[in-house]
Amino acid sequence: RKERSMHATGLGFTLLLAIAPCLSALRLQAKHPTSKRVSPSSSSQCNSLYSRRSALLGATAAALLPLQAATAVPSSNSDTLLADLRAVVTALEPLPALLDDQKWDAVRSVLKTPPVGNLWNLGDSKNTIRKLADLRDDVELFEAADDVASALQLADQYTYDNNFIYYQPGNGKVKIKEPKQQVVLASKLIKDIISAN
Repeated sequence: RKERSMHATGLGFTLLLAIAPCLSALRLQAKHPTSKRVSPSSSSQCNSLYSRRSALLGATAAALLPLQAATAVPSSNSDTLLADLRAVVTALEPLPALLDDQKWDAVRSVLKTPPVGNLWNLGDSKNTIRKLADLRDDVELFEAADDVASALQLADQYTYDNNFIYYQPGNGKVKIKEPKQQVVLASKLIKDIISAN
């Protein structure tokens, strides 16, 4: 709404600039009715100036219309992003059982590919929560995006390490509780975002 208001103000100002010279000439004529009429060359100049400024105004308005259209439909973008987050929650649901079964590759495949991978592994431009934060201009959502990314990254790291645990020094014990905790945490954070939006 704020952006649309700013665009409307900008259009109004541009229109005012476009017709100001002609209004000035008409005002002078009204103040001095007995004085000479505006010369044809002056009138022609005003019409030419008005035409040029009208063309400029039209071009400016055309350029601003896509911006207005983009701000007029944020709810559909928001609905799409929230649907993507619901898909992430669904994708995370089987991971604790897969971790119990020590299916490391299957777990990492879910974590690293969309829609889950968008939240931590494929860059900020693809991060669904960050897109929602941009759309809502919500600082708390940016923080939540970082928390979810951190939990998913840790879950992936623990799972990855389990592939090599038997070849490393130590007791050779795989970590199942730790990645499960991170998966559950990420899922809870995402559900909180969905319920709040």
